Amino acid sequence: MGKKLGVLSEKLKEEIGISLESGVCRPRDVAREVIRKYPSDVKEHGNALVEDALTRAAHEMVKKFSPQDIAATKMLPGLEQWEDLPMVISLPSDESFIYKGIFTSTVAEVRIYAASLKTQIENDTEKLNIVQSMLTSIALMGIADTVHVQDALVMIRNAA
Repeated sequence: MGKKLGVLSEKLKEEIGISLESGVCRPRDVAREVIRKYPSDVKEHGNALVEDALTRAAHEMVKKFSPQDIAATKMLPGLEQWEDLPMVISLPSDESFIYKGIFTSTVAEVRIYAASLKTQIENDTEKLNIVQSMLTSIALMGIADTVHVQDALVMIRNAA
């Protein structure tokens, strides 16, 4: 977040917590709320720059929220097998994604989140397989790790 946000970082974290406890977290709305509540803190930076910076920061912070950050975790005494649940899920929206605390999400929303995770994992697995295949070919050719990938692929093509 850098030095620019300074004191606003704590205000941002507070607003993310409030937003998640109310059910849904839209980083742009969080940023707008911080700007509305703390106009003197943001005035010197210009609202547009601060809103963009706070939105990016909110995206990062909300992904890292821990159980201690969300009061709703007190709803799970005796359900320790679920303690590793993600505290925040992301759902597609018009602006890109919204974030919700898992305890205030519906089962349908968690199903959407799970399907999205599955797709991401499948896409990442495909990428991993392609990268591993390339690295295997490079290793079989005895190409050094210091060679750029483009040059290594040309070497492989020329050897065929």
